[in-house]
Amino acid sequence: MSSVDTLESLCISRYLSYLEDECAAYVSLTQKDSLLLRGLSKRMLGLLKAQINGAMSGLASSSLREKMLSLILVGRRFPSPKYCNVLHREVAKEDHEEDEEEEDEALEEDGGDLNDSDLDDEERVYSNCPNTCCTGAYIQETMVGVIMSADIRQLIFTSEKVSSRRRREAHYTEFNVPAVLSHLLSSTHGRYSQLERIVFADNFIRNKRSSPLSLLEEDHLLMDLMTNFRSKSRFFAMLNHQNAQTDRFLRHFETSEDASIALEEEGSSNGGGGGKYTPSDRMGLVVDLLVLFRDVVPKDLGYYKLTELTLKNNIQCELYSKANFQFELLARIGFSCPRLRILDIFGTDTWADCLIAFFFRDAFHSLHRYLFFMENEDDENSAYHPHDISRYCQFCLEPASPQRCRETLYH
Repeated sequence: MSSVDTLESLCISRYLSYLEDECAAYVSLTQKDSLLLRGLSKRMLGLLKAQINGAMSGLASSSLREKMLSLILVGRRFPSPKYCNVLHREVAKEDHEEDEEEEDEALEEDGGDLNDSDLDDEERVYSNCPNTCCTGAYIQETMVGVIMSADIRQLIFTSEKVSSRRRREAHYTEFNVPAVLSHLLSSTHGRYSQLERIVFADNFIRNKRSSPLSLLEEDHLLMDLMTNFRSKSRFFAMLNHQNAQTDRFLRHFETSEDASIALEEEGSSNGGGGGKYTPSDRMGLVVDLLVLFRDVVPKDLGYYKLTELTLKNNIQCELYSKANFQFELLARIGFSCPRLRILDIFGTDTWADCLIAFFFRDAFHSLHRYLFFMENEDDENSAYHPHDISRYCQFCLEPASPQRCRETLYH
């Protein structure tokens, strides 16, 4: 016998249904070219946040928001069928009776909660329409962005914790973690954060693909191309359409201007034009983390309660491989998270020298004691020699007053 839903769970479900309707309308507004509707969408997100922030606070806010996040991200409940064009094949009558028995057993095991995740992929038929009205894209991101707050105690991004009715083979729009983190940044700005854990699973965020043709290297995408699109031209036209939709959505949804500035600076330093919006790949994640763990004074306004930061190989990208960026990122993590006990960066090419910036609060002074340089930077097997004050060092010589810096170090 299934248990009776509590008043709290009923209220949460009713609010999430309301929030989904509003977020679907918001996503639709972001895809319009009207100047009037563009201004309306910018105000709409702020009103939704103000509405929930005015109704919850304290421990109740932490508990209810975490339950909402779990319902949004787990179980393929969102986006609902009316916003995600997913059809189900009809089964034979005798098979239908067997399915009902299996559903009853699943209901008993799951405590009366059965969702679309219990259905097989073979029973679903997805629309080939790439528009947001059929794909349900960006609805989950918008709902999470509204609920995101400084009261959240943990963020876990694993395949068990993040699932969706949206299927990758159907529209190729993945869950945009960097865009969601930008709302965490804005919600914790100037506030005491309750965040204790940030956990990513291995390969949860894909690396940047070199070209659209690299998509065809994945077997399931190649099969989808052969069965649904028939030609490469239609396939790439759909991808371009999806990219344009994502740009229009992020133009309204993202809140971290510092991340955009960091991307533009990185692009200009590489001779490119940079990016206007944080991408959904690993580069977008590391840029968001760089802005998230900024130097905050006093430290109480940082992530003082954060004890676990499991990133694994989700930050491994071309930008993270640069020693200057690694040093800055690890230094900010070490400064902003004084109680951090677990830092999992397994699968990355982290420089041992840059870890000094994480372990020592006075990293700029400690580097002169513990940093070693290679004789030949192009040869990893060359011998290391201690830090030499007579040579140029990016960590100790300031371009404005290098002589003064040298004299200070001698003492």
